[in-house]
Amino acid sequence: MARGLPPVRPRHFYGSRTATARQSTVSPAFDVVANGGMEGSISPWTITTKAIAKWESITSYAHTGSGSVFLTAGGDQLSQNLVGLTPDAKYQLDLWISPFGAGTAPCTLTGSIDSKIIFTYVRPAMAFTTDPNYSKQSSLVPYTATQTTAPLLLSYTCNTSGPGGNGWYGAILLDDINLTRLP
Repeated sequence: MARGLPPVRPRHFYGSRTATARQSTVSPAFDVVANGGMEGSISPWTITTKAIAKWESITSYAHTGSGSVFLTAGGDQLSQNLVGLTPDAKYQLDLWISPFGAGTAPCTLTGSIDSKIIFTYVRPAMAFTTDPNYSKQSSLVPYTATQTTAPLLLSYTCNTSGPGGNGWYGAILLDDINLTRLP
């Protein structure tokens, strides 16, 4: 009787990581943000716009892949309900941000999880540009999970009463948003 190959074990996909039957624990770098790269659609993200926030499927505006989110000075928000957090575990928020447009008004992106602010980015004043120039930004304060689910909110506001402060000026592009578990 001929000997066959051993049976193939199924692989389970979690975000951008894979786990085999031999792995029993989640990697410390496990990402709990769904579709952080904004690929294919905005789902499961929610955009709350007071100006013209939108999902862009334009490769030249993306950091990687073909999707990104465009937030404007009018108080736009991007949110997602995170699922799969481990209570008492610490997490770090990382995302890629690119200023877009122009503006001299002070603009700030604030990141919070479960109403706890863990991230702040101040957009620099700059001349008009539509050329994305992404930089990686990370939370300075880790988030400690208290339950298995929590809301993530990215809120972008600008002082729109100063020079250059209207709904277009002071925009940003966001892409490759990750919340990874720290060791």
